[in-house]
Amino acid sequence: MPNPLASLAVWPVVSGLVFVVRGSGVAYNEVVVALLDQTGSVASLRRFAVLLAGLTTTLLLLLQRPSLAFVV
Repeated sequence: MPNPLASLAVWPVVSGLVFVVRGSGVAYNEVVVALLDQTGSVASLRRFAVLLAGLTTTLLLLLQRPSLAFVV
């Protein structure tokens, strides 16, 4: 490993970023628990879940690319 100290220094940043992205999923879980009993909520909750999964996956895939990681 060419620069082990810099590699260790980036772990808190990566961990914080993953925590922020994962936080939306945890919040969504709480919303599902609160709204699942209402009629007609299943379709909209499912649609939002697909949107949320797509957005968070796209964000993490864009950030993992080395060329785009330096831009953001």
